[in-house]
Amino acid sequence: MPADLPLVALDASSLQTAVAELGNNTSEATKNQGAIRFKARVTELTAPHCRELGGAATPGPYVELTITDDGPSFAPEQRAKLRVRGADLFQSIQT
Repeated sequence: MPADLPLVALDASSLQTAVAELGNNTSEATKNQGAIRFKARVTELTAPHCRELGGAATPGPYVELTITDDGPSFAPEQRAKLRVRGADLFQSIQT
């Protein structure tokens, strides 16, 4: 993770639990075949981005957390059952 990420307003315990669960689920799903990568960066949400996301997002700087893996992929029939539920956004605190 970059050392220069801005502070964000969030419940640290909830984020820690969510990241740990994602990591554990990914590890199980990949059967320990591959690497899990966590990346974070600052991104700027515009009004059109906020409308696409819905919810309470407002334009401004946010910290985006991306978790990827290079393990085995889903079979096409499994992929068809997946649903995107949306994402929680953590807005940067400008100091």
